[in-house]
Order: sequence, then C-alpha cells, then structure tokens
Amino acid sequence: MKREVAYTRYVISKKDKKNLASKVSNRLSKELGNIVLSTNTIELLKYKLVASEVKIYLFNKLPSLIEKEELIFPSIILFFKYPEIRFSSVIVDEGAIPHILNGADIMAPGVIKVIGELKENVIVSIKDEKKRRVFAIGLVLDNPNEKMQKRKGRLLKNLHYVGDKIWNLYKNLVK
Repeated sequence: MKREVAYTRYVISKKDKKNLASKVSNRLSKELGNIVLSTNTIELLKYKLVASEVKIYLFNKLPSLIEKEELIFPSIILFFKYPEIRFSSVIVDEGAIPHILNGADIMAPGVIKVIGELKENVIVSIKDEKKRRVFAIGLVLDNPNEKMQKRKGRLLKNLHYVGDKIWNLYKNLVK
C-alpha cells in the first residue's frame, strides 16, 4: 500500500516574498533574489521528510527553491528553467555520477573542473562532464582549496540530486 505524503501548500504574502528574496540574495545570489521578486506567484509547500521538515518554494508552480535544515538552495529544475543563472559549479567525471545519484557526497578526485569559487559553506551546482547539465546540488565543506590541491577528501555534501525524495516529490507536482 502506497503511503500518502502529508503536506501543506499555500501562496506566500508579499512581505514573505520580500523576506525570501532578501534571504536568497544574501545566501545564494542577487540574481536569484531578483528572480524571486519578479515572480508573480510563489507558493510554499511544506512536508515532513523522515525527521525534518522540507519547504519547497514553487515559482509559478515550478519547484524552484528548497529549504531544509537551515539551508536554502535552488532546485535542479530551476537551472533548466533559468539556464542563464550564474552560479558556482563543479564538473565531475562520468565515474562519479552513479555514486552521486545514489546520495554519495562529492570527493575531490571526482571533480575535474571548478567554475567560480569554492568557499566553505557555499551552495554549488554539480554538472556532468559531457553535457554540462546540473544533476545535483552540493554544499562546500571545509578547506576546499587544500582538498582540490591534494586531490583528496570529501569536498561537497550532496544536498539534492536527480532521483532523490525531493526530486520525486516535485516531479509528481509538475505532472
């Protein structure tokens, strides 16, 4: 028997929209903050995922931002809708992809290129080597430059990837 996911969904107020835009501008990018402000309708979808609450912000019904455990980060789908968004990213080799799609964190040896800067506690997109498409979102861990120089260690925490519980939830929302 399939279990239903309990959630609440509502349109956020103009004040909440401005607060969200400010938070996104400060933590992610001003460009993304401007997208928040220019979006006509933003809905908030809240649901329980294991032991924590996850919030998904829908921009005109498109799952665009995720807030989980005090972190806010873009959804993978947002990069398909707005490919022009400039965002720090890492390109990983093809051998790392299956592991990342199983929830593994991103290790320094699997990264073949960094676009932008890697700073501790910054959110980055993770792209495949061949087509350079975003397939995961990560959080930069401590000492990223040292890890990249030595080509050793866990570089990024895997926050969201194609096929995870969040992806499957919002994939069902856009049917």
